[in-house]
Amino acid sequence: KGWAEKTAYTTRTIVLTVCILTLLGIFGLDFTLYFANIPAFSIMHFEVYRIVLSPLVSNSFITLILMFFFFPAMGTQLEQQLGSAAFGGLVLSLTLITNIAFAALCLFLSIFGMPEAMLWECAGFWTVIFSLITIDCMKNPEHPRRIMCLPWDIPSQYYPLALFGIFCLIGRFELSFLVAIGTGYAYSRGFLEKAKFSEPYLESLEDTHGMLYN
Repeated sequence: KGWAEKTAYTTRTIVLTVCILTLLGIFGLDFTLYFANIPAFSIMHFEVYRIVLSPLVSNSFITLILMFFFFPAMGTQLEQQLGSAAFGGLVLSLTLITNIAFAALCLFLSIFGMPEAMLWECAGFWTVIFSLITIDCMKNPEHPRRIMCLPWDIPSQYYPLALFGIFCLIGRFELSFLVAIGTGYAYSRGFLEKAKFSEPYLESLEDTHGMLYN
């Protein structure tokens, strides 16, 4: 109850949804094959719903724990600044752009001699978190940050890449994370203005007849 009171609505809803699907996957009901953005399915079979649902699946218990270190506090802060509808629109926009860019890149690689790229996977909520971290870092790009307990200060503009490097060392290279970071940089530079939801539409979601009223 205490966590729910200090965590904003959209952030809380996202976290609970990811947690439920992750726990279902641990107990044998895994939706990754059906929802992950695999270009062979999302492009060649026109399963476009994958580009929206992919962040909700392929989240292991370890990545879920790491997610709790970053997302609830960061998401709540952004949601309080932007509003619930605007923050939800931001998450959806970043999800769509990252997944479309990933699928297009895999299609490009397959055309030029890497057909296995069509079976690569873009999934997991860290694709959204990396974009949000990048956007947050680019608000003050020269401000020094530290990654967890490491003793080195890193300029904020390079912090997402350094964090990605840590992920590669303790796990494996994930092209989707790199694409997500690129999406965050592009969004911060103003190159994705046309991908944003309009303010009147977002405000309509929170008025007396909107789905996010109260």
